[in-house]
Amino acid sequence: MDLIGTRPTTLNTPTLVPTQLRVGDGTTAYTAASPGFSISTQTLTIGGTSTYMATSTAALTFSGGTVLFNSAAAQSILNNAAGVTYGTLSLTAAGTKNLTTGGTVTAATLTQAGGSGQLSVTENMNVTGTASIADLWCY
Repeated sequence: MDLIGTRPTTLNTPTLVPTQLRVGDGTTAYTAASPGFSISTQTLTIGGTSTYMATSTAALTFSGGTVLFNSAAAQSILNNAAGVTYGTLSLTAAGTKNLTTGGTVTAATLTQAGGSGQLSVTENMNVTGTASIADLWCY
């Protein structure tokens, strides 16, 4: 799934992105006005890679729903220069989950299932509610 251009996108149903979610496709940025890419109160499951192109400027509006990173391979948690606020950030499956670039990531709830890969954090992360973390690596 590629988000490009200037049109805001809002999920109206739970959505699975099995292979890749790109905010900007490497050639064309995603510059939609607020709310940018909004999951509303839905669940967005990312089963593969996710990237935020450096020239994209659209907000990631995830504060009302759940974003589930679910891959046996390594995954990067979506972030951008402005930072991202997640309602529920859920990390499952065996792949390492990396928070490495962008602004501060804030989550009302953070859950990392036992048996899932390590959470590796090199950026600022705030949890404002509850956190259940099985394996954390901070740089």
